[in-house]
Amino acid sequence: MTKWYNVPGGDPPKVGEVVLVRGLDKMRAKWPLAKIVEAYINPRDGKVRSVLLKANGHLLRRGINM
Repeated sequence: MTKWYNVPGGDPPKVGEVVLVRGLDKMRAKWPLAKIVEAYINPRDGKVRSVLLKANGHLLRRGINM
């Protein structure tokens, strides 16, 4: 999932993609990986604004810029 999917050539996050889960208390090299289970589309503009992630056996709902 690219952070800048709304720029030309960028793609919205898709179900099944593997992403990094940002951790504020950890260095980037230690951020856990997660898989996108579901993408939530904003009905006003039709863009994906948040996703449901599966990481370490837990489900997390996160905004895509978090």
